[in-house]
Amino acid sequence: MFTDIVGYSRLMGQNENQTIGLVGEYRRILLTRIEEFEGHVIEFIGDAVFARFDAPLSAVNAGIAIQNDLQAFNENSESHMPALRTRIGIHSGEVTQKDEALFGDDVNIAARLEPLAVADGLCISECVYRAVKSEINQPIKKLGPQSLKNIEGKIRAYLIRPNGITKRTHLHYALRTFQQKITAFRYPLAVALICLIASGFYLVPRWLVPGYTANYVEIADFKNLMSDGAKSDYFSAGITEALRSQLADMEDVYILDPAKGVRGPIRLEGSIQKVGDSLRIAYRLFRRKDNVQIAGGKLDGAYKDIFILQDRLVAEIGQYLAKEFQLKFFRPAALKLTSDVTAYDYYLKGMEFLRLPETHANYDAAIKYMTTALVHDEKFALANAGICRAYRGKYKLTQKVELLEKAEEYCLVALEQDDGQAEIYVSLSLIQEARGHYDTAADYLINAVSLDGGNVEAVAFLAGAYHSQNKLKLAEATFQNVIESYPMHWRGYYEYSYYLASIGRLDESIVMLNNALKFTPENEPALSNLGITYSYVGEYELAAKAFSKAVNIAPSAVGYSNAGTGYYYAGDYESAVEAFSSAVRLAPQDYRLMINLAEAFRKIPRSQKVVEKWCRSAISLASASLKLNPKSSEPHQFMALGYIHIGLFELAEKHLVLANELSENDIDLFFISLRVWSLLEKYENAFGVLTRLVKNGYPLSLIKSDPDLEGLRQQPDYMLIVEGVPL
Repeated sequence: MFTDIVGYSRLMGQNENQTIGLVGEYRRILLTRIEEFEGHVIEFIGDAVFARFDAPLSAVNAGIAIQNDLQAFNENSESHMPALRTRIGIHSGEVTQKDEALFGDDVNIAARLEPLAVADGLCISECVYRAVKSEINQPIKKLGPQSLKNIEGKIRAYLIRPNGITKRTHLHYALRTFQQKITAFRYPLAVALICLIASGFYLVPRWLVPGYTANYVEIADFKNLMSDGAKSDYFSAGITEALRSQLADMEDVYILDPAKGVRGPIRLEGSIQKVGDSLRIAYRLFRRKDNVQIAGGKLDGAYKDIFILQDRLVAEIGQYLAKEFQLKFFRPAALKLTSDVTAYDYYLKGMEFLRLPETHANYDAAIKYMTTALVHDEKFALANAGICRAYRGKYKLTQKVELLEKAEEYCLVALEQDDGQAEIYVSLSLIQEARGHYDTAADYLINAVSLDGGNVEAVAFLAGAYHSQNKLKLAEATFQNVIESYPMHWRGYYEYSYYLASIGRLDESIVMLNNALKFTPENEPALSNLGITYSYVGEYELAAKAFSKAVNIAPSAVGYSNAGTGYYYAGDYESAVEAFSSAVRLAPQDYRLMINLAEAFRKIPRSQKVVEKWCRSAISLASASLKLNPKSSEPHQFMALGYIHIGLFELAEKHLVLANELSENDIDLFFISLRVWSLLEKYENAFGVLTRLVKNGYPLSLIKSDPDLEGLRQQPDYMLIVEGVPL
């Protein structure tokens, strides 16, 4: 605890003897209350008092009692006497002791918190707040992250004021924030000009790197170099995720995960090696263009000191990034995990299973490891949140309400243990949405966004909740606000594009996706969605180009298939064959891709033998699939296409009927049925299917462009069904 008399220098200047007397009364009040709550005074420094306590609650109760006593003292003083008022700062942490003196960052933090308090108030750090929030009943105001002099990183602070949080108090902190922003932008033009002249030759090449001005960093999964092979991959993956989470707190820095198909101009990669109790973490930071290394290093330590090593790693990399992007460096806050290394290890094992495919076995394994983590630390909030996520996943697989209730139970425990994690609020909102409680889901998401406004995924969920309630204006305003607040964050444009596409505003959706690509040109999800949206509006050449760029970033069978579809509808059948061939090479057992390849070959002269080869291979694989799952309609759908392309029309019709019997409301099946009936020239059947497609909002651009529907489009009834419906 640090205390300081408000206006001490002014009081001494007005009446020194009177002020000395007031200081004596001040010390008497402080000593009485500090001793009452089992505190110890370390030092008197003029009007300041430095004290320590064995528990945060004792310190806070002492501070509240001091402020109440000073208020009573002022009320009982003579009218001509000046008011005796103080500010108090309180923080909790480890210190170094030498003789009677205490040293360390945590001591300095307490000292720096004191000036943040208003008169008659206590300014406490977040760790103190969490320790006492359920025990005190005093007016409290969140001050948010604060930059403290000579302290790396920002400290979340809270104000306690027994006299009440008044409008004047709110105004004081609003003006303080405004003043800080004004100071930060002092002489912006002069600084910009100096920087431009001094580093022009350095900056110009950076401008040529796409997306560089937005300060994007791609963090690859750290490699596991441990002797136990793949058994400890969970550990390296967990360290990587923690690193991404902490560095994401850096202002104006955006973190990318290359595993999700998004690359950045700056790449961080590294490795982790554990031998016995010794741990080594190595890293390399470089510019992707020309592969120029910016920085690199390694940190060695004991496994039990993993949290210290993580914070050191984040601090080192954060400093290099701040220098590279020319930002003011604030050390990212340490992750609030657990003090128990064994609990952390089990937690990381559980997280590894949550990253695996969605199966009951994987979710059960995650629950097992998270539960073991809680055995070692029952207050480990993130472990409870992980169990919540696993039960929610099991609910999605089974739709059993009791699993959803179990998920909520664990999430609420996690929230009680740590209400500062936005992810917990997001999980609770998804649980409420599954129950149809959209208002409650929106409330949880509002809390998530208030904690982490840069969490664009949470903002997207919030807008989705508004959309579910048919509050379209509010949903759109939510997206627009996040784009205004984070104009260089690609995810805001990407999520907004989803929303626009869902309500039929496809042209605007394309604009948003292109905006996202301005900042992250190598963005597979954005390029794939752009290709799909271009397909819906009939721009097949642009769709094919977008899909082709996407597979260059993240090659996949689905990506090549999408590119092939774009080329097919654009009439570039040779490029379609090339793309579909790549898809089949990556997924040689996928009969759907084989049918796509056969259909592209159909449009190339003298390729009938190749068409028959791929159709028969697809039919064989589809038949094998039916033996495993006789109730699946999809094998019948593609067998119908395969048989019709090799001239076995009766078999084609038989499998189409079977497919429709097994799946009556499959929109993709409707389109396949439309093509098969059209190729069989059974137009009456085809028109029935076409009517259903139009009523269900199927993209008419595909219907108007598919070459297999040319005969149908020549029929008089065709225009009666689609007339007046825009592309």
